[in-house]
Amino acid sequence: GEKPALNRLNIIRALELHFFDPRNEYEYTLRIPRHPLGIDPIESFVADSKQGHCEYFASAMVMMLRSQGIPARLVVGFHGGELNTVGNYYSIRQRDAHAWVEAYLNPSDITVEGAMEILGPQPQGGFPEGGWLRIDPTPGVRDEEIATSWRDHIEQLIDYLQFLWSDYMLDMNADRQR
Repeated sequence: GEKPALNRLNIIRALELHFFDPRNEYEYTLRIPRHPLGIDPIESFVADSKQGHCEYFASAMVMMLRSQGIPARLVVGFHGGELNTVGNYYSIRQRDAHAWVEAYLNPSDITVEGAMEILGPQPQGGFPEGGWLRIDPTPGVRDEEIATSWRDHIEQLIDYLQFLWSDYMLDMNADRQR
């Protein structure tokens, strides 16, 4: 059956915090250990290795939420990027690829007392149709880095020059020339 609204939010928070609790010894890594044949890689990740990249953490979280009757989906996109201070724009690279989770909340989940602690401030109109709560269960996700060395500035200058070449030379057409 349907779980009580506040209980649903507590379940979401408890499952998310499970991956961050140092006692559980989860570790972010791009070097994935071999999983035993015949064992589901996500099951092996949660029960044994506890080492993986964001797709392992997000996949495990989705399965855990669904096992509790909470609709959840895996989302893949990009997180962060690097500010190019030369051209004043963000560079998004493959290394910024990331996976996270969204869990669906009914309107009753959002309006219960105590929801603001978990969800944060709500918009004035609320969420009359419910909504998707973004959850990132991956510990150690790289924070946005700020360029500090001369090498960073040279890389940014080269990136900006490539952007200008592409934008003003390669993408130039008759309409843009006018």
